[in-house]
Amino acid sequence: MRIGILCLALAVLGGPATAGAVLSLQDSSAPPGAIAEVALTVNQEVKGITAGMVRIEVGKPSPTNAPSLPPLLSAVPGQVLSDMQIAVNPDLNSGARIAFASAEPGDGPGTLLTMRIQIPPKAPVGARYPLDITAVLLEKPDGTSHEVTTSGAVLSVKSPVPEAAALTVSSAEAKPGGTAEIAIRANDSVPHISSADLTVLLIQSTPAGRPLLKVNEALVRSGTMLPDAQIAAHFTENQVLRIALASPSSGSGPGTLCTFLVTVPPDARPGDTYAIDLQAVVGIGETEWPMQAVGGTLTVIGEAPTERKKGDVNGDGAITIADAVLALQMAVQLISPTPEQLFAADINGNGAVSVADVIAILRAVLGIGNLV
Repeated sequence: MRIGILCLALAVLGGPATAGAVLSLQDSSAPPGAIAEVALTVNQEVKGITAGMVRIEVGKPSPTNAPSLPPLLSAVPGQVLSDMQIAVNPDLNSGARIAFASAEPGDGPGTLLTMRIQIPPKAPVGARYPLDITAVLLEKPDGTSHEVTTSGAVLSVKSPVPEAAALTVSSAEAKPGGTAEIAIRANDSVPHISSADLTVLLIQSTPAGRPLLKVNEALVRSGTMLPDAQIAAHFTENQVLRIALASPSSGSGPGTLCTFLVTVPPDARPGDTYAIDLQAVVGIGETEWPMQAVGGTLTVIGEAPTERKKGDVNGDGAITIADAVLALQMAVQLISPTPEQLFAADINGNGAVSVADVIAILRAVLGIGNLV
């Protein structure tokens, strides 16, 4: 009955006024489809209230085509009047009305009540919904009321992916001709994800133009984070590995999302490095979201082969026409050199066998040039 009477009294703000009383909505945010909690607070000038009424309205969202907010889910008491009874007319778009009454008076500062509002599932990230208090009554036991200044707030839509969430590519080492396992790991800020679309780039090397890495797409495996995920992988001729994972369940970090094997070419040289870059989109609920990704590095290890002298490509201890022929086959890519052969045939030291190296070997065979 008390709440019903208050519903008729929104405009009746008579009685002695208390200067400086403020009723404020607090900014809040939540991802699409999630529930946001918007607090309604009073300052220290609000004293001895037992009942009241507020009307909350939603202004035009930004962008203007953002879906409308649904009705209030509920309103729960705060610490100012913890035992209050609440009645709610929940339609925010026409003005939600919240009436409350308590057997015991309460004082500010503190939270009077908290509204629970669901963000529309299709609301775009970055959308903003202004919330305003358009009518208010805060009543004391003797029937007098506070003159109240009000302050609105903004309910914003945020990404479900925390700013600190990231996927990281592990770094590794391998010898020429060897393999290395590369892992893609999620940190502890990665929320519950059920799918991922990963693009791994194995393009850049230092020095530039080194022999290309290889990936066996059949050996891509899901990790501990989504152990029952279905995987599709494809390694393109452009040195791009595409990995798609989908799981009937969700998993959160920290943990390993997936692993794959990289083969180092036999003619790679110790000290060569390959950047392994990553682009990632993850599925959270029914929506896909980009996620921060940190790349890794594959380093070729081992001692540089020095057993053979420069020009002795076939390793027989002498520099002959056979060495020049073998070097020419490497220069035109008929055969791939072993690390030892590459060291002997790469006369100018640029990391590859070229026609210039072949000519230098021929000059040494004819006794008209020296090999350094």
